[in-house]
Amino acid sequence: MSSPDDNDKTFEVRRNPWRGWGWALVGIPFLVMGVDVLFTRYFTDQLLEIAYSTAANTEGTMETRDYIFAAIFILAGGGLVLYGLKELLAPTLVMLADDLGLEVRSGPFATPLRYRWENVGAIEPRTVDIDGASHEVLHIGEVEPTGPEPWGGRWAQPDGLDILTEGWSMSSEEVTENLEERRLSGMEVAVVDNTDGETAIEDE
Repeated sequence: MSSPDDNDKTFEVRRNPWRGWGWALVGIPFLVMGVDVLFTRYFTDQLLEIAYSTAANTEGTMETRDYIFAAIFILAGGGLVLYGLKELLAPTLVMLADDLGLEVRSGPFATPLRYRWENVGAIEPRTVDIDGASHEVLHIGEVEPTGPEPWGGRWAQPDGLDILTEGWSMSSEEVTENLEERRLSGMEVAVVDNTDGETAIEDE
């Protein structure tokens, strides 16, 4: 499969960058509190003063566990902030398609699922019930389970793959339209290639 820079026919589906940025906002308070406990203790003393209605000064009274918790806060908060910045600048790639086939990402360390268009059935948006709640998914028909379920996806019965579209940068309808266009085009190319191959064999 070609890379995103090979031609303008490549279609990419990425996560919504602002969804990741939301996690960064969650991480900021943890980062601030961790730094405060380790260094300034300004907010720590203010919170204790509010809680106990008396002036508080924690200097020299911090225990080892307090510093451990502060370090955990810094690591967790810093990680969330860095993740949010990464998603804002370079949103995670979920799916990649070109004239040859479809590639579905399965996480940062797992091998992507790759299918040629002649091995892919109809692609359509669906609503499925998951634990009693309705969720919008993209159904990719007739693909065989060739590896672990991708993030946000599950193998559908009797065949195919359902992928949650929540958090994508575009609607499931827009994704379906683009993928179906490439699937039909790819199947036509496959038919032509097979016909040319049969003709070459007959000529021999």
